[in-house]
Amino acid sequence: MKNTPYKRVDRMNDQIRQIVSAALLDFMHEDSLSGVNITAADISPDFKHAKLFYRVLPGFDEDKARLALIKVLPKVQKTLAKEMQTRYSPNIRFIFDNSLDEGSKIEALLEKIKEDE
Repeated sequence: MKNTPYKRVDRMNDQIRQIVSAALLDFMHEDSLSGVNITAADISPDFKHAKLFYRVLPGFDEDKARLALIKVLPKVQKTLAKEMQTRYSPNIRFIFDNSLDEGSKIEALLEKIKEDE
């Protein structure tokens, strides 16, 4: 079995996710950010754009969290540019991660099909 190398894009995704998560901890004075969790990062192959996927913990308002993320975006972008060891830092965009919801729907459909058999 051939080992596939850990691609640079994957390393950058991990690095961006860690830097942004730490930056959001620094900006916790925004009450709406205390329930935000960065789940993944997806950087473009040219390293100029990055999508950051986030979830909001139960009991926290998704709309307030989204507005708080928009409010701190310039500060997070500046922190990312300072922390990254690259020539350019990507422009980031926050996107709500609904993969858990989609997974739950698929699981429910599979259970329904199993019961119908």
